[in-house]
Amino acid sequence: MICLALDTAGTEGGVALAQFEEGALHPSRVFSRTLPPREVSRQLMPAIAELLAQMRCTAAAIDCFAAVSGPGSFTGIRVGLAAVKGMADARCCPVLGVSRLALMAAAGRAAITGGDSRAYCVLDAGRGAFYVGEFLDGNLLAKSESVASRAALEQKIHAASAPVFACEPAVLDALANCLPHALIAIPTPCVTDLLRFAALAWRRERGLQFESSTALTANYVRQAYPAKPAAVPAPR
Repeated sequence: MICLALDTAGTEGGVALAQFEEGALHPSRVFSRTLPPREVSRQLMPAIAELLAQMRCTAAAIDCFAAVSGPGSFTGIRVGLAAVKGMADARCCPVLGVSRLALMAAAGRAAITGGDSRAYCVLDAGRGAFYVGEFLDGNLLAKSESVASRAALEQKIHAASAPVFACEPAVLDALANCLPHALIAIPTPCVTDLLRFAALAWRRERGLQFESSTALTANYVRQAYPAKPAAVPAPR
């Protein structure tokens, strides 16, 4: 299996091309490249071409695609998913969308041993809010994802008494005083972390499965734009 993975939801982007032997969870060969901030859309397609050249294969050899579907940068998410949809449509290949919060949950549980089976992952949503994902029993799929204020986040996590995984300095700083015993700093997930999800989905494990490109949707968690107010009828 040859899988192309994209992550364009964060400040930096990433592309990875990996080859898996039959049934393997770890790639036998992998090539990856980081895309710098503000250069993701411009460098994305050249980076894919570069990785294909490094593996000495063509786009026709790709068996499946994986992409971070959000939450994060609205523009970045659209760029990555549009690229995946276009390539998958051309090849009739299956695709896998993975939440950034699910990537964090996998990284967080790998960083600790034992402990409560419930955990929260938190990302900066801007405007003083946070993206929050709740995970249970080590499941790589989010049980629930939402946008919460700091006060709502504190209340939720104190009530659950569960570890909180964060990787962004702004989030770690904001929560350091209110969650000193629960907060756990983890490495920022990167595009190569997507590959394990793809391997599990290829094996149909952990509830993960590939889907058609038409079913792949952006995971904004909140709307990209505020809802328009309802029209007020004109007075008669």
